[in-house]
Order: sequence, then structure tokens, then C-alpha cells
Amino acid sequence: MRLSSGRLFPVLLVSALGLTLLAGCAQVPATAQLPDPAVTAPASIADQVLTTEGLPVSLVPGLETVIRSKEDQHLFFSWFSLPGESALGATQEALVGKIVDPFIAAEAPVPAGAAPELNVRPALTAVSERMLGTRISSYVFTGSSGGTSYHTQWFDLEQGTALESRGLFTGPAEWATFKSLVSELLAQNPWALADGLDTLDDVLLDSLNFDSAGNMLVEFDESSVAPAPAGTIVIKVPSGTVLPMLSEDGLAARSAGMNPVGIPSPTSHLPELPPGSAPGTPPVEARSVQKANCTKVKCVALTFDDGPGPKTTKVLDALKAADARATFFVVGPNAVARPRVLKRMAAEGHEIGNHTWNHRLLTSLDEKAIQNELDSTDTAISKAVGRGPTVTRPPYGAKNPTTNRLTRTPVVLWNVDTLDWKHRSTSKTVASALNDTRPGSIVLMHDIHPSTVAAVPAILAGLKKKGYHFVTVSELLESNHPKAGVAYSNGPAPKQKKPTKNKG
Repeated sequence: MRLSSGRLFPVLLVSALGLTLLAGCAQVPATAQLPDPAVTAPASIADQVLTTEGLPVSLVPGLETVIRSKEDQHLFFSWFSLPGESALGATQEALVGKIVDPFIAAEAPVPAGAAPELNVRPALTAVSERMLGTRISSYVFTGSSGGTSYHTQWFDLEQGTALESRGLFTGPAEWATFKSLVSELLAQNPWALADGLDTLDDVLLDSLNFDSAGNMLVEFDESSVAPAPAGTIVIKVPSGTVLPMLSEDGLAARSAGMNPVGIPSPTSHLPELPPGSAPGTPPVEARSVQKANCTKVKCVALTFDDGPGPKTTKVLDALKAADARATFFVVGPNAVARPRVLKRMAAEGHEIGNHTWNHRLLTSLDEKAIQNELDSTDTAISKAVGRGPTVTRPPYGAKNPTTNRLTRTPVVLWNVDTLDWKHRSTSKTVASALNDTRPGSIVLMHDIHPSTVAAVPAILAGLKKKGYHFVTVSELLESNHPKAGVAYSNGPAPKQKKPTKNKG
């Protein structure tokens, strides 16, 4: 993996039979003069893993996505973790650290809406009881250009070990033969740069996967072997050619990629649902609650971003115990991974908002990409609870007239930032929420951080003692008659009663 520059363009697939353009990617601007490849649809979803979100994480019971962010640097990164499989979590975290740490060191904090940006996320590419394939994609934007890099790691669940690309091959000779073959196939691509084709190094070949036919797909970082307008180059090495070169681990990886099979689990790791909220029951009816009139009483809207996370149910437990309601701004993949948590949110009277699919800086995207970020998450929420989101929060609070116009709900920001994403301290999160909240405040927190989850009971108790009513954002803004595409950072405060004069 090499962090590279270049705009996002379609994935070009090269095989011994010629050039193929994978379906389902963004269109190339009319100004870019690409070669004219034949267009064919992928044979199955397994052939699209390099251009989609990958396989469902539900295939691996207990698999969690660990999410971290630095809001002031437009940095959002994540990796997989699996209880009992320390090699997977540790290896992924180390890889992500090598990507993130230089970015943090090089880039100073920026105002909302400005470059740079780094977005790192994992995807499953292969699953069996023995072998997992995980692919980390990293999009970096430095202000003038951006591009995506890829790195696929393999994990032997039986041995508890991690494998890189070379581990899929029998030995050095087979690896050398494979690199020569890839160089020959790459040379057929009219976009390929002549320099370096004869000496492909291991870094360039760090993302290998398999399609449903057993062909090996070699994915190159953008701008690494071709100019930026070419997008992501993917070489297809025919199954019959690569098969004799594979080690025992390589054969297991190929099998897991060709035919992904979910790992059996005796029990679900997700919480039980409230009665009447089984999957496919649309829509989830919220419990009956008495709404507060926020023009007459002190109200606060607690909001939680980036979830649902592994401990979001503990937040829901605390809210239920305090008879409080909140608003959860969810990211698409987490909504897909935990639909039953969303059902519980809806059933218990909480509000669910759209926080986009990839947590990208929307102000840096074109209109089609912005719409995809919003629509995909709308769909995920709707599938879980039977209705779409009622509010939207853009990542990093970054908005402009274009993002506002494309948003079909009110745009919700905040006026109290607990900075829980920065210090990850329970005591500091509690102190900020209690000291900075005013009537009508919208408080920003993140339910993906254990320190924040631990802070919620104390925040609820402290604000309740001060006389606050806990409401959803839409309840808080109700008297303002909120409109789609309009941004709101706070709600109304109760009108102060005029002091009465003593007659005398």
C-alpha cells in the first residue's frame, strides 16, 4: 500500500483475455480520455468485492469494527477486531497505525469544510471457518488531489496467524514467477507506466483477492502503476495459472474467496429485540411518551455519532433507566451490521439520523457522491426500522449550499462539543456536558467510545438534577418548524418570566 494522489475513477480490470471495466463505479468525467474497454457485468457479488463494501460482517459472529476519529483533522479510521483472535485485531490496528500516524504528524488541525482528509476502513473479502480475507482501503486528500490505496491481509483462524501476499504462495520461486506474470499482464494495459513493470515490489502487490471463479485479482493503489485518471488498476490472473503456485494457506484463501461461507455461531452476539420488532417488521412503533414543550421548560438534546457501536446498548440502557430520549446519527455500515440495535432505538422513542455511509468530508465530493453517501444510509436505516431518518448530520459538521440542497431533512450541528473523540476521558466528557449545556443545547458525543458510554449515566443524573428534560433533536426544534436543508445548532430556550413589580 502506498498513499497516492489522484481522483477516484472506475476500476480497470486487466486479464489475459483483454481489458474489462468493472460495473458499479463512478462515471469518468467527459474531459478524461480513457481507453475504450469492453464492458461486462460481474458474474456474482463475489466478483464485486473490490468495488463495494465487501461481504456482510454478519458472516463472522462477534466481528467488530473499531472506529476512531480526529474531528479537527478530518480523520476517520477503523479496523476489524474479533474476540479470541488477537492476531486479527493487533495486525489490523498496526497496519492502520502506519497509515494514520504520518497523516496526524504532517497535518495541522483544519476548519470544517477544508482539506485535508483521511478515511480508512476495512472490508471482508473472503470468509470460511479457517480463513478470513480483510481489505483496508485508505482515501487521502491533501488539498489539491486525492486517491485511494489498498492492502489485503489474510488470517488463518485455526493457527491464529496473519498472512501477507507472499504467504499465499508455495515459496520464493513461485512468488517470483507470479510477479513476472503480473508484470506481463499489466503491460497490456495502455494506461500502465513503463517504469517499474519489470520490478514490481511487494508493496505494490499487497492487495490480492479471489473472485468466484478462483481467479486471483491483483489490486494496485491509485497512481502507483498508472496516471491518476486511470483509477484503480486490477489485474486478473487466471485460476488455472495461479493455482499451481499457491501454498496450503493460499488454497484455503482461494476457497474462502470463491465461496464465502458464514462461520456458525450457537448464539447471536446482538441483544434481544423488544416484542414486535423482529427483522422485517415495518415500521417499528415508538413507545408513547409525553413530549416536553421546550419553549416553556429547559430541554437538551443529547446526540451520539458514528454508531451504533459494540456498547451502544449500554447507552440505551442508561437512557431507558432515566426515562430519557436521545438522537443517534448512524453511519451506514454500522446500521447494516446492527439493525436490531436500530430497532431498539426506534422502539424506545429515540431518533435516528443519517451520518452518511463512509463518513467522508461531503464538501470535497461531487453531487453524485454526496447523494450516494446520503441515500445508501437512508436505505440502511429504512431497512432496519421501516422508515427513513428524520435528521442528518454531515461528518465533521462540514456543509455548504450543495450539501444542504441535497439533504432531504433538517441539517443538525451542535453547540456543545464534549471533545470525547479527542480526550476519551469519562470525567472530562461528564464535566463538559454538565458545565457547557444551556437550555436548548444540542450536545455532541460518540457512542463508539467506551469512555463516552461510561459517562452517560452521570451526564443524565447531573442534567436531570439541574432540571433538564431530555428530548430528541426534532422535539427540541419543533417550535422552530425545521426545514430540510437548513442547519440548526441549537433549539429554543424557555422564555424568561418578567419580574412583577410590587405595588406600594
